[in-house]
Amino acid sequence: MALEERARRHAPDRDVVVLRGDTNANVHQITSSIPRGALTFCFADPFKLENLRFATLETLAASRRIDFLVLLASGMDANRNEAEYVKRSSTVVEAFTGTPDWRSRWPHAKLNFGDFVADEFGQSMKRLGYQYEGLAATKAIVNSKNAPLYRLAFFSRNSLGMKFWYESLKYTTSQRSLF
Repeated sequence: MALEERARRHAPDRDVVVLRGDTNANVHQITSSIPRGALTFCFADPFKLENLRFATLETLAASRRIDFLVLLASGMDANRNEAEYVKRSSTVVEAFTGTPDWRSRWPHAKLNFGDFVADEFGQSMKRLGYQYEGLAATKAIVNSKNAPLYRLAFFSRNSLGMKFWYESLKYTTSQRSLF
């Protein structure tokens, strides 16, 4: 695997562990691989909402000092699949946000569905003790037609981590050109 090769080449003296497979299924193996006391950074980059369960982040947060940068597939998945996700039979939004009662708030929301889901996720992170100041604290990424694709959201329990996040937002654009 390319990651293992890079680790051997660039950090031969480092204790690098590469775990393959579904992060949601392997979260306990992941937490046991992180040294106690280590300040940890997790970048969660799910292709769609159902690829990331909030319980996974909850397990990581409970066991280690960890900051998260999460791609919230609010436009490219949530908005596009709203009709499917709001069905009573769907558990995708519940698993992604960790909120089984989200449907009671959705009819009263003054947001599009994707932003509602992103905010529900942020509120759940806040309940875990992470700083979250609403959607304005996330970075909306749009396509060339200004249609929302996703949001990047940073979550830290430490005010210094949040200071770094807000500083980085000053130097970003919504989307880089591909060419």
